[in-house]
Amino acid sequence: MTITRVANEERICQGDIFENVTCILSVTTTDGVQSTTGLSYPYVVVMSQDCDLQQHYEVLCRIDPDNGEEETDKLLTTVIVVPMYNYEQFIIGEHLQNQNRKMTRHFISRNKTPNRELRNNNNPRYHYLQFDESTLIVNSVVDFKHFFTVSIDYLYEIRGRSREYTIDVLFRERLSQRFADYLSRIGLPDGTTE
Repeated sequence: MTITRVANEERICQGDIFENVTCILSVTTTDGVQSTTGLSYPYVVVMSQDCDLQQHYEVLCRIDPDNGEEETDKLLTTVIVVPMYNYEQFIIGEHLQNQNRKMTRHFISRNKTPNRELRNNNNPRYHYLQFDESTLIVNSVVDFKHFFTVSIDYLYEIRGRSREYTIDVLFRERLSQRFADYLSRIGLPDGTTE
C-alpha cells in the first residue's frame, strides 16, 4: 500500500490518517458542570466519501459571513472514521486492552503462512494496512465494525498538527469499497450475515 505525506492540502480527504482522535461516548451534566467520556485512538483513517468532503470544502470557501445567502446543504456535520489497530497487538487480541476489552485471537493460521487471510484482505470485516519504514506508522488493521463519526469542524481544527499521511487514491478506493460492502451485508435474525 502506498501512503504519502499530506502536502499542505487545505481540505480533508478520504484516506487521510489522523493521530490521537477521540470518540465521544457520552456527555453528562452534574451540578451544572459538563463532562465527557471518550475513547482515544492513536490513529484513524477517514472513510467518508471524497466527493462529499470536496463539496463541503467548496461551500466553506464560498461562504461570505456578511452575506449569508450561500446555500449550505452540502456542508457536513460529521465524518466517518475507522480506528487503525497495531497489527502485532491485533493478532494476539490485545489491541483494545486499554478499553478493558478482551478480544479473541481470530487469525491462528490453518495453513503454513500465519495470518494469510488477514494480510490478503480475505476477511470482509478487516482490512490490513502495510506501511514502509519511512512512515512512523506500524502495520495496522482496521475493523469495519468499529467505525464512528467525529465532527468535521474538529478535524479541520486539528489537521495541521494531527494529520501527516494520506492513503493514495487507488488504495483508498479499495478500502472504501470494502467498508461499504461490509456495512451493506445482509444480517440474518440469528446474528450471522449473508
